[in-house]
Amino acid sequence: MGFVMLGERFALGKESLMADPITSEPFLPKISLRWLIGLVTVCAAAMGVVQQAVSNGQPWAVLATVLIAIVTLPMLMCVATFSLASLFSTIGSAAIGPEQPAKVYVPATRMPDVTPAPVNCDGEAQ
Repeated sequence: MGFVMLGERFALGKESLMADPITSEPFLPKISLRWLIGLVTVCAAAMGVVQQAVSNGQPWAVLATVLIAIVTLPMLMCVATFSLASLFSTIGSAAIGPEQPAKVYVPATRMPDVTPAPVNCDGEAQ
């Protein structure tokens, strides 16, 4: 029994999605369960620190809460800005309507039999 590389059986990466114009990109990226558990753990620890800052007013917790806000707020603003830009792009493209096929101009096989009129120094025909 031979081994099959994962890339040979399943299309991986953005290149494979761009090769097939019918297949759309997934709405959410593929995130493993390990990353999700880690994210939930970090969020739980951060909420514990915020709870210590709010209920007990401990200086270390207040400082840590400010640092958490300094790190997370710019990220959330970036996500919100990108989401608004994506929404406006979607609304704009829906308002324009379906894309029209581009016109293809075929060059003439021979030049027309027209003799150009002589031009004087002012750029006008004589």
